[in-house]
Amino acid sequence: MTDDTHGRHRGCGTMQVHRRLLDTDPNYARRLERIEEHAYRLEMSMQPLRPGCARIPVVVHVVYKTA
Repeated sequence: MTDDTHGRHRGCGTMQVHRRLLDTDPNYARRLERIEEHAYRLEMSMQPLRPGCARIPVVVHVVYKTA
């Protein structure tokens, strides 16, 4: 997020909040770890819908100036 009305620049504060929660909330790190483990197990249990290569049809238009 930016705020350029007075020449100031304000960035996203997500990582600041994340670090503050890690420092102040003992359960935050545990909950975060459980979420990561669950996501990893889910990803590892998923099977591809079709094994092998996928064919993606593509149309290319070439525009060339001849005049």
